[in-house]
Amino acid sequence: MAHMDRISISRLFDPRNLGHFRTDDLEAILILNGFYPSREDIEQAREKYGDVVSKEQVEDELCKQRKKPPIQMKILFDEVRDILNVQRGCFSREDLIALFAEQKRPLKEQDVDTLLNGICDKGVVKLRSFLDRLARPVNTNE
Repeated sequence: MAHMDRISISRLFDPRNLGHFRTDDLEAILILNGFYPSREDIEQAREKYGDVVSKEQVEDELCKQRKKPPIQMKILFDEVRDILNVQRGCFSREDLIALFAEQKRPLKEQDVDTLLNGICDKGVVKLRSFLDRLARPVNTNE
């Protein structure tokens, strides 16, 4: 996820910029609105809009995020835990990819690698933080 410092955040709320934003700021705008877009979502927006995104385009991206179903974290943790318990830690990349696909949140190769490294290197603690980062809270402002 994007790291925003104070200067970057204040730039988002600068009255001179309220009609248009840098595409690089789109991820932060979505996060500030309670969504956690995937890297793929941000790359697609960058390809679609170029370097500058208008207020209307930001609103379109917010609508897209609202339409995505949230990850059901408890179900996902239970499924990952079942794989780890049943197969005693032996599972394939495809098993993890299938779990996320069932949640309608497909993973990119880089995310799968990060997830596998988290499971193998740090265990459940790193796995939980990675999954929490991918989770998108339900937005009740619809």
